[in-house]
Amino acid sequence: MKTLRRGMAAACLLVAVAYFWYRYQYPHGYNHCCDKALYLALLNYAAAHEGAFPAGESTPEASLSLVYRWSREAIDAHTLAGKTGSTAATQSTLDRGELLGPDTCGWNYVEGLRLDSNPRLALFWDKDGLGHDSQRLPGGGHEVYFLSGEVVHIPESEWSKFRAEQHTLLDDEKRSAEDKRP
Repeated sequence: MKTLRRGMAAACLLVAVAYFWYRYQYPHGYNHCCDKALYLALLNYAAAHEGAFPAGESTPEASLSLVYRWSREAIDAHTLAGKTGSTAATQSTLDRGELLGPDTCGWNYVEGLRLDSNPRLALFWDKDGLGHDSQRLPGGGHEVYFLSGEVVHIPESEWSKFRAEQHTLLDDEKRSAEDKRP
């Protein structure tokens, strides 16, 4: 009887440890929101629009939702909602023919880029700083998708430096685009 109690206590402890590890590792629950699918949808959109990624709407999130208007096969509401967003709220917004906003899109998207822009420019990253399956990232930070297709985990300790570099690259990109205008 004593062995049975010890076995039950060990099993309960193991279940509790597994539960708390899961809740720590996946703070919003497991969610495979495929950022690779978002990247490919953006590439296809740009290829079909003379090299231009979606832009020109009131917010970057609104511009990102232009991919859905262009091709519902290319992207879905679950992907646009991001790793922690509400798929139902995103789908409802899209079904009404409206564009997404910061509360219905889980991505930070950089507007105004083209396929021939500097490949070191970031194209998007998730707002909450989670990994591919919505798990916590070691050292915090974000997984960033670059125009080149490279995906890099930028730890929280390097985030400010990364953002400053991106601002410089974006400024250079804007100047270059202005110089090319007739």
